[in-house]
Amino acid sequence: HDLRLLNPPAFGPEPLLVAPDLRFELDAVSSLAGRIRFKEAWVHLAEFNLVRTVDGRLNLDEVEQVVRERLTRRRSAARWLEADFAGIDRLYVTLGRVNFIDRHRPERSRTFELGVTNELVTTIRSEDDFHAWMASLTLRLAIEELYRHPEAPRRKVIDLIRRALARMIPRGEAPAPAGP
Repeated sequence: HDLRLLNPPAFGPEPLLVAPDLRFELDAVSSLAGRIRFKEAWVHLAEFNLVRTVDGRLNLDEVEQVVRERLTRRRSAARWLEADFAGIDRLYVTLGRVNFIDRHRPERSRTFELGVTNELVTTIRSEDDFHAWMASLTLRLAIEELYRHPEAPRRKVIDLIRRALARMIPRGEAPAPAGP
Protein backbone atom coordinates (compact mmCIF):
# COMPACT_ATOMS: atom_id res chain seq x y z
CA HIS A 1 0.00 0.00 0.00
CA ASP A 2 1.05 3.57 -0.71
CA LEU A 3 4.02 2.68 -2.91
CA ARG A 4 6.07 5.62 -4.20
CA LEU A 5 8.96 4.89 -6.53
CA LEU A 6 11.34 7.81 -6.75
CA ASN A 7 13.03 9.06 -9.88
CA PRO A 8 16.81 9.14 -10.07
CA PRO A 9 17.97 12.51 -8.61
CA ALA A 10 18.84 14.04 -12.01
CA PHE A 11 15.14 13.93 -12.96
CA GLY A 12 13.81 16.17 -10.22
CA PRO A 13 11.66 15.82 -7.13
CA GLU A 14 8.61 14.18 -8.74
CA PRO A 15 8.21 10.47 -8.02
CA LEU A 16 8.36 8.07 -10.95
CA LEU A 17 5.06 6.57 -9.85
CA VAL A 18 2.54 6.63 -7.04
CA ALA A 19 0.56 3.44 -6.47
CA PRO A 20 -1.85 3.51 -3.53
CA ASP A 21 -2.62 -0.19 -3.95
CA LEU A 22 -0.77 -3.10 -5.58
CA ARG A 23 -1.86 -6.61 -4.59
CA PHE A 24 -1.17 -9.94 -6.24
CA GLU A 25 -2.59 -13.32 -5.24
CA LEU A 26 -0.19 -15.93 -6.60
CA ASP A 27 -1.38 -19.41 -7.56
CA ALA A 28 1.04 -21.45 -5.44
CA VAL A 29 0.44 -24.72 -7.32
CA SER A 30 1.41 -23.13 -10.66
CA SER A 31 4.50 -21.51 -9.17
CA LEU A 32 5.75 -24.89 -7.94
CA ALA A 33 5.57 -26.05 -11.56
CA GLY A 34 7.66 -23.09 -12.76
CA ARG A 35 4.70 -21.07 -14.03
CA ILE A 36 3.80 -17.63 -12.70
CA ARG A 37 0.02 -17.33 -12.54
CA PHE A 38 -2.02 -14.92 -10.48
CA LYS A 39 -5.52 -15.70 -9.27
CA GLU A 40 -6.21 -12.01 -8.72
CA ALA A 41 -4.28 -8.79 -9.06
CA TRP A 42 -5.21 -5.25 -8.11
CA VAL A 43 -3.25 -2.41 -9.69
CA HIS A 44 -4.10 1.14 -8.68
CA LEU A 45 -1.64 3.51 -10.33
CA ALA A 46 -2.62 7.02 -9.26
CA GLU A 47 0.21 8.93 -10.95
CA PHE A 48 3.05 8.26 -13.33
CA ASN A 49 5.64 10.93 -14.18
CA LEU A 50 7.57 10.73 -17.42
CA VAL A 51 10.37 13.30 -17.20
CA ARG A 52 12.67 14.62 -19.93
CA THR A 53 15.73 16.52 -18.68
CA VAL A 54 17.14 19.71 -20.18
CA ASP A 55 19.69 17.58 -22.08
CA GLY A 56 16.90 15.35 -23.50
CA ARG A 57 17.28 12.21 -21.36
CA LEU A 58 14.12 10.31 -20.27
CA ASN A 59 13.71 8.96 -16.75
CA LEU A 60 12.31 5.65 -18.08
CA ASP A 61 15.45 5.02 -20.13
CA GLU A 62 17.68 5.48 -17.10
CA VAL A 63 15.48 3.40 -14.80
CA GLU A 64 15.39 0.57 -17.37
CA GLN A 65 19.19 0.66 -17.69
CA VAL A 66 19.68 0.48 -13.91
CA VAL A 67 17.24 -2.44 -13.58
CA ARG A 68 18.92 -4.37 -16.42
CA GLU A 69 22.38 -3.85 -14.90
CA ARG A 70 21.24 -5.04 -11.47
CA LEU A 71 19.48 -8.10 -12.89
CA THR A 72 22.59 -8.99 -14.87
CA ARG A 73 24.70 -8.82 -11.70
CA ARG A 74 22.17 -10.84 -9.72
CA ARG A 75 21.25 -13.62 -12.14
CA SER A 76 20.79 -16.13 -9.35
CA ALA A 77 18.48 -13.78 -7.46
CA ALA A 78 16.35 -13.31 -10.58
CA ARG A 79 15.62 -16.99 -11.29
CA TRP A 80 11.88 -16.34 -11.03
CA LEU A 81 12.20 -14.33 -14.26
CA GLU A 82 12.93 -17.61 -16.04
CA ALA A 83 9.49 -18.98 -15.09
CA ASP A 84 6.74 -19.03 -17.71
CA PHE A 85 4.00 -16.45 -17.30
CA ALA A 86 0.67 -18.30 -17.13
CA GLY A 87 -1.72 -15.38 -16.84
CA ILE A 88 -3.95 -13.48 -14.46
CA ASP A 89 -7.46 -14.78 -13.80
CA ARG A 90 -8.89 -11.47 -12.58
CA LEU A 91 -7.02 -8.17 -12.94
CA TYR A 92 -8.58 -5.04 -11.44
CA VAL A 93 -7.04 -1.86 -12.87
CA THR A 94 -7.35 1.76 -11.80
CA LEU A 95 -5.25 4.34 -13.65
CA GLY A 96 -5.21 8.00 -12.64
CA ARG A 97 -2.96 10.32 -14.58
CA VAL A 98 0.27 10.48 -16.53
CA ASN A 99 2.32 13.65 -16.32
CA PHE A 100 4.79 14.35 -19.10
CA ILE A 101 7.27 16.85 -17.66
CA ASP A 102 9.55 18.24 -20.36
CA ARG A 103 12.34 20.36 -18.89
CA HIS A 104 13.96 20.54 -22.33
CA ARG A 105 10.86 22.14 -23.91
CA PRO A 106 8.50 23.07 -21.04
CA GLU A 107 5.72 24.12 -23.43
CA ARG A 108 5.33 20.42 -24.35
CA SER A 109 4.58 19.34 -20.77
CA ARG A 110 1.12 17.82 -20.38
CA THR A 111 -1.09 15.89 -18.02
CA PHE A 112 -3.23 13.02 -19.29
CA GLU A 113 -6.18 12.02 -17.12
CA LEU A 114 -6.68 8.34 -17.87
CA GLY A 115 -9.92 7.84 -15.96
CA VAL A 116 -9.78 4.05 -15.69
CA THR A 117 -11.53 3.02 -12.48
CA ASN A 118 -11.62 -0.53 -11.13
CA GLU A 119 -11.75 -2.08 -14.60
CA LEU A 120 -11.92 -5.88 -14.56
CA VAL A 121 -9.80 -7.83 -17.08
CA THR A 122 -10.34 -11.59 -17.39
CA THR A 123 -8.66 -12.34 -20.73
CA ILE A 124 -5.00 -12.63 -19.73
CA ARG A 125 -3.87 -16.24 -20.08
CA SER A 126 -0.39 -15.68 -21.55
CA GLU A 127 2.25 -13.03 -22.15
CA ASP A 128 0.80 -12.42 -25.63
CA ASP A 129 -2.64 -11.87 -24.08
CA PHE A 130 -1.12 -9.34 -21.68
CA HIS A 131 0.57 -7.45 -24.53
CA ALA A 132 -2.66 -7.49 -26.57
CA TRP A 133 -4.63 -6.13 -23.60
CA MET A 134 -2.03 -3.40 -23.02
CA ALA A 135 -2.17 -2.46 -26.72
CA SER A 136 -5.98 -2.32 -26.69
CA LEU A 137 -5.92 -0.19 -23.53
CA THR A 138 -3.38 2.14 -25.16
CA LEU A 139 -5.55 2.34 -28.27
CA ARG A 140 -8.67 3.14 -26.25
CA LEU A 141 -6.88 5.83 -24.21
CA ALA A 142 -5.35 7.39 -27.35
CA ILE A 143 -8.74 7.58 -29.06
CA GLU A 144 -10.33 9.07 -25.93
CA GLU A 145 -7.52 11.65 -25.80
CA LEU A 146 -8.10 12.47 -29.47
CA TYR A 147 -11.78 13.16 -28.82
CA ARG A 148 -11.18 15.08 -25.57
CA HIS A 149 -8.62 17.39 -27.22
CA PRO A 150 -9.39 17.65 -30.94
CA GLU A 151 -7.12 20.72 -31.19
CA ALA A 152 -4.04 18.70 -30.13
CA PRO A 153 -1.49 17.63 -32.76
CA ARG A 154 -3.04 14.53 -34.31
CA ARG A 155 0.11 13.05 -35.80
CA LYS A 156 1.49 11.85 -32.44
CA VAL A 157 -1.87 10.42 -31.38
CA ILE A 158 -2.30 8.67 -34.73
CA ASP A 159 1.24 7.23 -34.43
CA LEU A 160 0.36 5.99 -30.93
CA ILE A 161 -2.81 4.35 -32.30
CA ARG A 162 -0.85 2.74 -35.16
CA ARG A 163 1.74 1.30 -32.75
CA ALA A 164 -1.00 0.00 -30.44
CA LEU A 165 -2.73 -1.73 -33.35
CA ALA A 166 0.57 -3.27 -34.47
CA ARG A 167 1.05 -4.75 -30.97
CA MET A 168 -2.42 -6.29 -31.04
CA ILE A 169 -1.45 -8.56 -33.93
CA PRO A 170 0.23 -11.70 -32.50
CA ARG A 171 3.91 -12.06 -33.41
CA GLY A 172 4.55 -13.64 -36.80
CA GLU A 173 0.98 -13.23 -38.05
CA ALA A 174 -0.07 -10.92 -40.82
CA PRO A 175 -3.47 -9.23 -40.65
CA ALA A 176 -6.22 -11.01 -42.55
CA PRO A 177 -7.09 -9.39 -45.88
CA ALA A 178 -10.25 -7.29 -45.91
CA GLY A 179 -13.24 -9.25 -47.18
CA PRO A 180 -15.88 -8.13 -49.68
